[in-house]
Amino acid sequence: MQSWLNTMANKTGLPVLLQTRRLIELLKAVDVNLDAGEMVLKLEKDSAPKRIEYSKLERLELARESVRKLLRTVEVKVIKLHVRGMENTVVIASDKVGDYDYVEQYLKKIAEKYEITVEQ
Repeated sequence: MQSWLNTMANKTGLPVLLQTRRLIELLKAVDVNLDAGEMVLKLEKDSAPKRIEYSKLERLELARESVRKLLRTVEVKVIKLHVRGMENTVVIASDKVGDYDYVEQYLKKIAEKYEITVEQ
């Protein structure tokens, strides 16, 4: 067990407990309001909306993830927002947000405007 912990710590440079803690701390958006200079996100476990200025976005990751729904697994599209000054990654998933395709297209335009890296 100890050798596995050392191997994991050596690969990433982070202690294993910190790695697993970061995996758990993904913030999931349930509502997205896109304004001209910022976005307002209502997060799953937060009562107050979170304001994020577009200029603070470091990078966007567009991906697909498997999500367990009742008795089956479905593929959902996700956008992971990496924001300067925030430790946690914000996730916008197509199964949680109403008009996901519009949000995705708008954020791509914002990324082009603010020269933000988009990873696919």
